[in-house]
Amino acid sequence: MDCDDMDCDVVPMDCDDMDCDDIPPYLPIHIIEEIIVRLPVKSLLQIRCVCKSWQALTYDPIFIQRHLRASTKKDDDDDYEHKRLLVMPDFAHFNLKSCSLSSNSCSVNGLVCIIIDNKVLVIWNPCTGKSKRLPNCGFKKSQAQYIYEFGYDEVSSDYKVVAIKSEIVNFQVTFNNKVKLYGLKSDSWKNIGDFSGIPLHNASSIFVSGSLHWISVTGPFMKSVISLDLSKETYSTIVEPSYGEGYREGDGDVMVSILGVLSGNLCMLSYMDAEYADLWVMKEYGKVESWYKLCSMTYLQNPLSFLVSSPLYISKKNEVVLLLGSRLISFNIDSKIISYPDIHDCFQVRGYLESLVSPCPEL
Repeated sequence: MDCDDMDCDVVPMDCDDMDCDDIPPYLPIHIIEEIIVRLPVKSLLQIRCVCKSWQALTYDPIFIQRHLRASTKKDDDDDYEHKRLLVMPDFAHFNLKSCSLSSNSCSVNGLVCIIIDNKVLVIWNPCTGKSKRLPNCGFKKSQAQYIYEFGYDEVSSDYKVVAIKSEIVNFQVTFNNKVKLYGLKSDSWKNIGDFSGIPLHNASSIFVSGSLHWISVTGPFMKSVISLDLSKETYSTIVEPSYGEGYREGDGDVMVSILGVLSGNLCMLSYMDAEYADLWVMKEYGKVESWYKLCSMTYLQNPLSFLVSSPLYISKKNEVVLLLGSRLISFNIDSKIISYPDIHDCFQVRGYLESLVSPCPEL
């Protein structure tokens, strides 16, 4: 399927009048490349108009991967140059061939998967404006719950989308799930195995350590964290933190649990009662003993506390950014002080990393 340019504020990517290839190089080529690979995406889009050799370099898949790795390292070092928040205001409209966008989105390596009206999926790079509409996954429309997840398979270097159709068979909490997997390289869907339970409605999936994660309801007052390895296409269960003596599985003490990612680690925001929430971080992926409580967020004494998002980012100043209701807030772990960034009326907010990665494998 053809790729399109979504409406966004980007610099034109192609210039016809580029005849500066005969300009004498004042620096060795490898030095130039080392400089360019550290530039933000906006600058890279601009230098594509400097000369054909630079344009070719910024389209080269090897260079794009080098730039992505450099951006990821800067993100890990708390460099804000490449880190962005994708803010979707309530009732917002993004133009893609005059289609209205709604529902949700998820992001990996600078690519964003957007779901339109629960049926049309688009992979989009907000920085370059390139987008790709995915073929229909083949699910027949019904009253079922539809969940879409987006991640990256490092083994095959392929971006993948998981589509889940869940139905409650009866009131005894029996579920019927159908799961399909899309690969960007093959541009096709296939059926994969099932898992137990049903994903929490409107709960965001989390991609970390090569796997997608979501919370699945397995019975009355029972839930599990399900992990899907995108390379092996196998499921496993992530054991939750040991909450302490005040919590007993099944008694309803934990009102809400929300998954997230902080500094590349799986995290969980868990409400112990109506007044506060504990933020847990898994230091070593897959090791239950590595769960530790980063902080308790007592500011959540708010009727809108059930509308809180997963943590979006944590800075070197120990400030955790997340969405509460329709406002972004910043919680300082050390001082317990709350600040409010000047962004209002947010419907959804997703963190993403600027990159040149194309949603079109042929480009």
